[in-house]
Amino acid sequence: IMSCEVPNHPLQVMGGQFLLGVRRFIRVRIVMTPSLLQILPVTPIKLATWHPIGVLKHQKVTRYVQNPEASRAFYQSVLSLSQSTLDRQDASAVTDDHTTLEFKKSWAGPPEKTPLSPQSNHWAFTTVDPKGIVATLKERGVPFIKTQVPNTSLCQYFFQDPDGYHIELLAGPTIGPTNHRPTQLHHLSRTTNQLEQDSLFLTEVVGLKKMDNRPDFDVDGAWLTDGTLEYHLVKPDHPHRDGLGDTWTFAIKDPKKAALALRSSGLVPYEERHSVITSDAGGQNHYEFTNHI
Repeated sequence: IMSCEVPNHPLQVMGGQFLLGVRRFIRVRIVMTPSLLQILPVTPIKLATWHPIGVLKHQKVTRYVQNPEASRAFYQSVLSLSQSTLDRQDASAVTDDHTTLEFKKSWAGPPEKTPLSPQSNHWAFTTVDPKGIVATLKERGVPFIKTQVPNTSLCQYFFQDPDGYHIELLAGPTIGPTNHRPTQLHHLSRTTNQLEQDSLFLTEVVGLKKMDNRPDFDVDGAWLTDGTLEYHLVKPDHPHRDGLGDTWTFAIKDPKKAALALRSSGLVPYEERHSVITSDAGGQNHYEFTNHI
């Protein structure tokens, strides 16, 4: 391996290829002379220029449901979450004091319920009282499955809310709420058929950090974090639609800067509406960036 630098762009030569920027490998021809090493691209070079969006924090995650008030009541009673100040006439919301979970009215029919599986869009929570929540699920007649995180002592309980959205409950001696609440949102999990592109967008443009402690699951994926909340991307063996997807909303300071970042990355389509920018994450999933904090 040889490495050198061109202005503002790291250059690595590896097995006849080099990586310029972060976008892709480009085949090259290396020419040696007595006084000069020439690296000549076989194909045109396209520089990758990233402009971070400037995310301040993850603000909320939104789902479309049949009855927002019923959804809020379910999450309050089963997971001991609090009613959010963002609760309003056209939407209901709960919070764990860090992230808001919003439920908006869906004018489409109820989604088809899919089998419980870790390979699904889901919200995952940690708890200090897994036995209590499981007892509540049994009392309500809510089916659930129990699995184990590979090579750990962590147990996973998967069940569904009234609209069929999947919920994960994480329990174990090494994990639990950090804000003195009985239950806390731990991660958002999203299925994707474009894993590399989504991971690249969330790290290089949105500014999340890639985690290196993902267990050896039987499916490909990536774990990312903003320092508080985790974001799990999963590339399922058999893609399926579960619910109407999620919208991940991030708070930003400058909408113009965010629009420039999205435009220059070319990774996701987006639409500007006043100070709110929405972009497509594939299928029913979306991102939203807003300075309405």
